[in-house]
Amino acid sequence: MLVDEIIKFLKDNPKYRDILQRAIEAEEKSTESQLYLGWEWYDVRAYPAQLVKLIIAGITNINFKSNSATCYLLVDREATKQALKA
Repeated sequence: MLVDEIIKFLKDNPKYRDILQRAIEAEEKSTESQLYLGWEWYDVRAYPAQLVKLIIAGITNINFKSNSATCYLLVDREATKQALKA
């Protein structure tokens, strides 16, 4: 179900394809760390306003927020990978 929603989102917003690909890469690179809080806007080279659109679409979540950082994680990394392949 989420795969279909992501595919529809990417059809309407193709510029987000690269952002999601970089998010997957950032998460997979850091999965070994138990202290990993998530990626930040500069890790995926996207403005925070663009990431808000991903949150509203249900593709990402804010995992941690402080005065100096906001860390995001994909809701379902495998579904996002499948949607990017489609």
